[in-house]
Amino acid sequence: ALDEFARIRGDEETDLSGTARAAMAIQARADEADRFSRDIDNAEQAKLPRLSAARFAALDKKLNLVYRKIMDAAPPGAPGLVSQYATVTKDNVRHAQRAWLAYRDALVGFGVLRYPAIPASAWKAMLTERRIVQLSELLQ
Repeated sequence: ALDEFARIRGDEETDLSGTARAAMAIQARADEADRFSRDIDNAEQAKLPRLSAARFAALDKKLNLVYRKIMDAAPPGAPGLVSQYATVTKDNVRHAQRAWLAYRDALVGFGVLRYPAIPASAWKAMLTERRIVQLSELLQ
């Protein structure tokens, strides 16, 4: 699930205009793998944020608002794009979001089995907070 999300994030949800597009796509993939490694290292050392179910619920609402804002965007002269100055389409974001949900659920499933002291809500909140940042960057 991580590989699929990282691939889609790099290939579809990264602005690929300009001459640095290949480097940006590769970097986006590497960033996801690095975050995963850090998350596992932090869990091993019991340093993962202890975020509550209420915090996750609030973050999930915020994520849905940001996602909806992207889907409702109507940049002039750029139908279907997130921004008139980027190559990312709404379909790209939708595809990446579905891959991210599968990744989130897989990591949460692994996390609660491997690290039972860390509740699912902590994993979900941490990953959702990160995804909000990623999606918000598309609106800039």
